Amino acid sequence: MELESAQRRHRDHSLIMIHPGPQATLLRPFRLRPGQILLVVLVMAAIIMQIAWSFLATRAHEIERATVFAEEADATAMTFVQRESFNTLLLLERWATGEVSARDVQIARANLGQRLGVRVSSGAVTADIVQEEYRQTLTALDEHLLRLGDVTDADRRAFRGAIADDVESFLGETRALSRVFQALTREQVTEVLEDRAEAERLQALLGGLILVLGMALAVWLARDISDSYRVSRARLAEERDQLEQLRRRFTAVQLIGQAATGWREQAERVAHGDELFDRIRADLDRYVPDLAITIEPDAAVPVTVIPRDEGHHDPDDIAYVTGRVTDAVQAWISRERARAALEHERVHDALTGLPNRLRLPELIDECGRRHAYVGLAVLDIDRFTDLNSAFGEAAGDRVLCALAEAITPSEPHPHGALRLASDDFAIVIGGATEDDVRWRLSEVIKRLPPAVSVERGIAPLSVSVGVAIVPPTPTVSIDAILARSLAALQVSRASVARNSVVVFDETQHSDLLVSVTEEAEFREAVVSGDVYVVLQPIVNLRTGRPVGMEALARWRRGDTVVTPDRFLPIVSRAGLFTEFSTAVSNSALRAWRQVASTWSDAAGGDPPYISINVHPSQLETSQFVDWMSALAREHDVPTESIVCEITEDAVVNATGVLDVLTALRGEGFRIAVDDFGTGYSSLGQAISLPLDILKIDRSFISSLDLSDSAGGLFRDLVGIGRTLGAVLVAEGVESAEVAVKLSELGVDCAQGFHFARPMPVDDVIGWFDAQQGRSVAM
Repeated sequence: MELESAQRRHRDHSLIMIHPGPQATLLRPFRLRPGQILLVVLVMAAIIMQIAWSFLATRAHEIERATVFAEEADATAMTFVQRESFNTLLLLERWATGEVSARDVQIARANLGQRLGVRVSSGAVTADIVQEEYRQTLTALDEHLLRLGDVTDADRRAFRGAIADDVESFLGETRALSRVFQALTREQVTEVLEDRAEAERLQALLGGLILVLGMALAVWLARDISDSYRVSRARLAEERDQLEQLRRRFTAVQLIGQAATGWREQAERVAHGDELFDRIRADLDRYVPDLAITIEPDAAVPVTVIPRDEGHHDPDDIAYVTGRVTDAVQAWISRERARAALEHERVHDALTGLPNRLRLPELIDECGRRHAYVGLAVLDIDRFTDLNSAFGEAAGDRVLCALAEAITPSEPHPHGALRLASDDFAIVIGGATEDDVRWRLSEVIKRLPPAVSVERGIAPLSVSVGVAIVPPTPTVSIDAILARSLAALQVSRASVARNSVVVFDETQHSDLLVSVTEEAEFREAVVSGDVYVVLQPIVNLRTGRPVGMEALARWRRGDTVVTPDRFLPIVSRAGLFTEFSTAVSNSALRAWRQVASTWSDAAGGDPPYISINVHPSQLETSQFVDWMSALAREHDVPTESIVCEITEDAVVNATGVLDVLTALRGEGFRIAVDDFGTGYSSLGQAISLPLDILKIDRSFISSLDLSDSAGGLFRDLVGIGRTLGAVLVAEGVESAEVAVKLSELGVDCAQGFHFARPMPVDDVIGWFDAQQGRSVAM
């Protein structure tokens, strides 16, 4: 910045040029006396000596000034070193707070290195001038700067604190650099002043001689001086006018330079260029009213400055003003182009170039203003997942682009096309009647290619289309139109016909509309975090200590909390088990981390395990094992502390379950069968599975006979558990009497309202703390 400022000042000063005025009137000649001639000769001789000495002194001063400038350049080099040092420390502080990246700090250090490599007038480099202590502290700091890229965002402040001593040492040595270049400057100035004082003394002697001789001559030349005075006064007035003009030019240059700084700052803030351009015009009218400016941001030359009159105008002045205005205007143009590019990327799909979901309200509103009816068609590519698997993702992208090209309008405003997500597209069509909308949509569908040529062959292309057609009234929201289209799309997907199109019918699809609305709400809840888990402790019946906790999903829907028995059908219907399971599993493992962080050995050994329910569909692929292992690593949860709960139906109906469960056990996970005794599994099937825990369904617990003669069926369940060597956990225990009876029958653990209701993780931590040292009432 200092170098730029110096260049700017030099450029500004270069605009101030003195133009010679008209030549002054010559003095009237007169005859000199012999004595006057003698005095003139003496004065001229003294003046010649003065001129000669002044010339020699001037040459000496020029040499001295060059020397001073060179030495000042040395000091300036030191100043730049100090400035870049402070800049590096400043960026390090901003890096610690997350404002800049490690690369920014290292770039600043590289700039400092360049300053230290500058060769000064003495022939040495800047690094040789600085103190040894400065170089040592810089070397120590460099060791830390090289490791910035390895520091995580969360550890930045800690890392900064760890290197505080080295940073403070370097800061102190940086400040001490001032003493180095101050000492250099002081020595240089002292030497120059001494030489200059000697020259001035000699000049004073000659000046005194000239003064004495001149005073004698002045007495004789008084009459001529009086005559020339009138001429000199006129000349002086003329030069005063010239100086006043130069002063105004210099002031204008300074003011424009200050205004240009404000223009650049405003160019980075204003949304509309007219506000900036009006300010520039107003400033120029105030500072240089004799110049006219034209600003056309879309032109090849956006700024033109011309004189308002035909008087003299220095071309450098015009170039200076033009350059300052152009800098500000170009800054605004660049920012606006960048903003427009970012806005385009935000509302457009990168692959197909179509508008994305964010543009849907805008297109529907625009269509509603032009037409009596608005149609929204949602297109879903049939079997797109299978297409990706068979031909590859590159082929899938080619199919998406082909579909986008086919539905893109070729004429202005006949309809609008969007890509909603993945293989879902939308078409917004308007018409004078519903039939008009249907016809226009059919014309678009006809353009769809039946197949797309890809690298591995020919990929078939057909779509399912759901359409909603409504008049554009305030009572029908955009969300309602989209929900109706999605409801019709579900019906269309069930058709076996190619390019099936279903138009939403209120009388036939109202129930489906409710379902789609619920699915959309649940999908949003998964993303927003309104699907969460509560934890119910599992207690050892003999010791009373907590050994585990089951993660139970809940849906926060407005002011109500929805339980799984109500929202799991929505999950199944919408095919959201992947998203749902991911959200629940992540939430459960985060909860375990919170519990583990507050757990101590005094509380009873290892932290309680976390039990997560697994849907049968998840067990149909071996990828589930890798997915669970990745989650455990991500949350730093030991696999031994995770129990995967499966149902008896999963054991009986799912294929390949044994391989998946065996792989889970191989990774360290434990397996539990939930609601044991209510399904159709046999002892033989159970023996073949790698099980750790059997959870006895609450229906057996609620009907359990508390007398000495317990039911045979319950004893059989306990016997199966003992045969398998599995831990038996009873569900739905709601009284101390039942807990005691279960312990007597050989059940190991239990969960239920008698011990604790499902609770948020913070409440569970408090409950665990309260249970230390206590046991279940027997």
